[in-house]
Amino acid sequence: KAVLTIVPSEDGQFYRALSFAVMHHERQKQINGLPFIVNPLMLATRLLEKFGDPLLALAGLLRYTIQECDEVSRKELYDTFGEDVAYLVDANTSGYNDFYLHPHEKRHHFIDRLLFAGFQDVRALLLAIADWEFMHRVVPPKADAAIHHARINLDTEVIYHPLKIVLGYEEAELVEEAQANFLAFTFKYKIKNEQDVKRQLLNMVFLDKEDISHILYQ
Repeated sequence: KAVLTIVPSEDGQFYRALSFAVMHHERQKQINGLPFIVNPLMLATRLLEKFGDPLLALAGLLRYTIQECDEVSRKELYDTFGEDVAYLVDANTSGYNDFYLHPHEKRHHFIDRLLFAGFQDVRALLLAIADWEFMHRVVPPKADAAIHHARINLDTEVIYHPLKIVLGYEEAELVEEAQANFLAFTFKYKIKNEQDVKRQLLNMVFLDKEDISHILYQ
């Protein structure tokens, strides 16, 4: 109900996505017994309320349709909802080393694919961060709980926390603000590709640890 109150009634694309997500997630449950569809609904609501970007909210609603639903293919998502939305979902879906419409752009690690996509559309990174916030609390249906939480803890420390700072995620109210912050970051550190981004994010992690040690022990 929350997400429906902030979506225009004439937005047929959103209602098609809602129907699509409900249909494919309808039998999936979280560990706590709640329907899994609650998570993408909350994710879409969060993104729409925070950034007011319908395309980003659509991607949030469809975020787990490929990853958690064996019957849904990347081709179906691109054909049904278009390249802009499907690309964000594609970039946030693990298990692939390329992009459906760009098979030559191969990246062997999920984070590398995500950061590459962020260069093309910063909304890929905003979706990842918003999703990461929910994944602290929700284990996807096909995931092992212990492995899932271990990965979340590592990704938090190494990637998502510094990335939130780079994008100004907490303060940003528009996608354009996050985009401007990301461009300023790439300009300041002469970043040319996703490997440069990852390297600088790792540097931020180590700098934070050194600063904490200095405060504690000096």
